[in-house]
Amino acid sequence: MPPTASQRSSLSQFMQITGVQERTAARPIYLTSRGCHAARIIRHEFETWSSSGLGGPPQAKEKETLTKLFDSYRSPNDEPDVVTVEGTMRYFADDLGLNLENAEILLPCEIIQAPAIGEMSREGFVDGWKKLGLDTIPKQKAYLAHAVATLSTDEELFKRVYRNTFMCAKEKGQKALSLETAMVYWDLLFAPPGKLWQTGSTDWLKLWTDFLKQNWSKTVNRDMWNQTYVFHLRTMEDPSLGFWNEDGAWPSVVDEFVAWAKKNRGDGEGVDTMETD
Repeated sequence: MPPTASQRSSLSQFMQITGVQERTAARPIYLTSRGCHAARIIRHEFETWSSSGLGGPPQAKEKETLTKLFDSYRSPNDEPDVVTVEGTMRYFADDLGLNLENAEILLPCEIIQAPAIGEMSREGFVDGWKKLGLDTIPKQKAYLAHAVATLSTDEELFKRVYRNTFMCAKEKGQKALSLETAMVYWDLLFAPPGKLWQTGSTDWLKLWTDFLKQNWSKTVNRDMWNQTYVFHLRTMEDPSLGFWNEDGAWPSVVDEFVAWAKKNRGDGEGVDTMETD
């Protein structure tokens, strides 16, 4: 006798819940009221297990945990999806144990894509840490401790942090950094635990910032910021500046710096030889 409509519905549910094949599920025992009742019991147990959180997708649980963590730093006056400076600094300094006076502070800013130094967005916080699978403070602290230790040697990590710093250091609504602000963050990035921009006895960072203070009255746009990173790499590889030539694609500020540095670099104090011809 073929199954009734009610039995077919129960049969379909039973197959979905238990994973058995149709030929097995269609056996007479499973088409009885007892069999259908067993299917309902299995469904109930499955739903109870899922709602407990033990059976949910790992990423869903991580998102829930991270959302709660984010909310723990919000103050009553904060917008729903924003943590402002007080909560952000409490998270960075007190809970993650980061030094707010050096490049350590820039590491989580890159991970969570902070919209500004001292501010966190819900989306950036949750998505950034979820991508890394780090949904608790201890996990995040361990990851950041390793990142701090390798920031000066892991070029890809340093590059990501360097480039992102421009975005979160900008004032809202602005497309460029003031020279003063740019120099503050260069000082953070090119000092421990970041990378030293030095070769031999040449302090390239000091030369660069001295030149800009004397000769640059404009802001620092994104291209200039990123090209400074590229220029720093090239000077570390070739302190003689042999890579530079007048027909290169460097920004004019770099061309002007090279000419200035040839006259002002070291003053004969045993620094690296500079030959650019």
